[in-house]
Amino acid sequence: MSQVVIQGAGIAGCALALLLAREGHGVTVVERASAPRSGGQAVDVRGAALKVVEQMGLAADIRARRTKLRGMSVYDEGGREIETTTERTLGRSQLDSEDIELFRDDLAKILLEETEKHVEYCFGGEIASLRENDAGIAAHLVSGERRMVDLVVGADGLRSGVRRLAFGPDDVHVRPLGIYAGVYTAPNRIALQDWQIVFRTPDRGAIIYPTRDNSELRVALYFATRDAGPAAHDTAAQRRALKAHLEDIGGPIGTMIKELDRAEDLYADGMAQVRMDTWSRGRVALVGDAAFCPSPLTGQGTSLALVGAYALARELAGSVGHEAALARYEKRLRPFVVANQDIDIRTGEGIDEAKNAFDFDA
Repeated sequence: MSQVVIQGAGIAGCALALLLAREGHGVTVVERASAPRSGGQAVDVRGAALKVVEQMGLAADIRARRTKLRGMSVYDEGGREIETTTERTLGRSQLDSEDIELFRDDLAKILLEETEKHVEYCFGGEIASLRENDAGIAAHLVSGERRMVDLVVGADGLRSGVRRLAFGPDDVHVRPLGIYAGVYTAPNRIALQDWQIVFRTPDRGAIIYPTRDNSELRVALYFATRDAGPAAHDTAAQRRALKAHLEDIGGPIGTMIKELDRAEDLYADGMAQVRMDTWSRGRVALVGDAAFCPSPLTGQGTSLALVGAYALARELAGSVGHEAALARYEKRLRPFVVANQDIDIRTGEGIDEAKNAFDFDA
């Protein structure tokens, strides 16, 4: 069996680690953060991804952690409620659908707990360089440690370090969508109870909803922009940019925007897609957002991560060599990726077809 290093302990990385470990591969996950990341938005497991989590044996745990939203209210910029519905929320076309919505950190925790007995995790680590030869590939970590393995997988998100090392700079593969967004956790100072509130215009917006016990809120803010926005790790600049575009909003949404300065888990970045001609080079492969980020605006990033991990693990399990496995992984998964990246980010049109566009029997 192979020895594999995966960079990134998010959804794609942990799902792939679990599937590979079950096949007997030796797996190490390297994660730049010092601990599993908390916070983040609610995510969806839809269509083909539902079948993947069923096959992984995790569907019951995931369903048990689903959000409990009963509906949503839409507000104007002055803080007045202008619409209310109990049929849908923003991000879910129908509340009674089979799709599962849960918080990103809840899903990550389920995957991490399922893998940690069988997978080595190296938090606070990062691959600094890669050197490939006939025997394998050497992953040199920033700590100075060297791992000689059969395969390195980049599952480290939109700004993938593995992708830069093996495929070149971000601007070759990352396509900005003209929207900057941030999400953070805040105390529930507006007494939301299983309810979402929304403000939207073509140029900016806010989406706020409670955690499962209603003790905290997740606040997502966004605005249209022609530039890349603040640097990824400049939290002060990120706060300033988001406030400059949204702090004039009134009512309960304005109350929660004021919590931005106290948020300890703000994650902000420009919305973008990753489009690549190939997701592998030699003994390096990419999966999840690192390979084919559709952007959170499609609502399909998590499902793509899960189905991508499934496809890669299945091909590695059934192959006599990494080259053939990676070629089959790309051929099998690409139609699903293309369908999901082509979802209309303004209207959501195409998602019902795209979420089921993976052929499990291929």
